[in-house]
Amino acid sequence: MKKILILFMLNIVIIFGGVQVNYSPPTGKKEKEVKEWMIKNRVIEDLVDTVNQEIKIEEELQVVVEVADKDSVYYSPEDRKIVISYDFIMEIRERFKDEYKKEWEIYAKDAIEHTFYHELGHALVDLLDIPVLGKEEDAVDDFGIIMLILTLEDGEERAISAAELFFMEGLEVEEFTSEDLMDEHSLDDQRGYRSLNLVYGSNPEKYENIAEDLKMDEDMRLMAQEMFERQTINWLRLLKPYLKDGILLNTYKEFQ
Repeated sequence: MKKILILFMLNIVIIFGGVQVNYSPPTGKKEKEVKEWMIKNRVIEDLVDTVNQEIKIEEELQVVVEVADKDSVYYSPEDRKIVISYDFIMEIRERFKDEYKKEWEIYAKDAIEHTFYHELGHALVDLLDIPVLGKEEDAVDDFGIIMLILTLEDGEERAISAAELFFMEGLEVEEFTSEDLMDEHSLDDQRGYRSLNLVYGSNPEKYENIAEDLKMDEDMRLMAQEMFERQTINWLRLLKPYLKDGILLNTYKEFQ
């Protein structure tokens, strides 16, 4: 029994490493449904496994799915934790459920995955003291898209779902205010278009339809390809001291 317990504990360390996932007890029926859906589909768990396999994070980083008064999601540097509220997940599920009757679960999961990687980007900037020039929100948006594309099978399609969420949120804005224009985030539509640019830039032949839909001329197409390569190299170069022998390190070597 003692030997089995030791092996179990070792497995937990191997799986989770520097990042761990915790769910606070749900207080209502909908929150309970969300928790069960998240765990059943390993929405966060598989990403955490990937991060721990790819990046050395010496400090403990908690990913906490919890009850909150609003649909909040953020990284707390004081607590070293990524917080995702049940309400936030419920809102994403409802958005895609209203738009896509049959495949909404796939698209909702994709968008949540990008949200996790976005907040992980903030965490890495803090924990690894990564310098950021320009808007940090734009930088971690790019990081999230790049992580989806590099580490997940059909990651480009998942990134497209993330862009779709930005466009959905953009439709709710009737008039831009000075607060919108001065916000640390770019406008929702800008975030959506930039995400699609990165997807196209990662594989122009496969995603020719994106270039056509966005009416991209030759200069814009070239710019998208250069942007994907530049942002990927920049992120991997900054992460290089912390990369384990895996997909990200091998990708970095390919660019050399």
